[in-house]
Amino acid sequence: MDHCDHDLAVRLFAGNIALHPATTQAGKTYKLLNLPYFLGEKLPEYLAWMALNPPSLPPKG
Repeated sequence: MDHCDHDLAVRLFAGNIALHPATTQAGKTYKLLNLPYFLGEKLPEYLAWMALNPPSLPPKG
């Protein structure tokens, strides 16, 4: 993420769908979309949605 010019990332995993802030070890803050494995086939749609409507997150604290 530190080498990207955007602040969106996606992780496929066995949990629930969620969007939350994350920070790299170098300090870059980004938005991480966790998608359950079964939504993997919808990844292009989620990426298009995120690109056209970048999600905002509540401030930490």
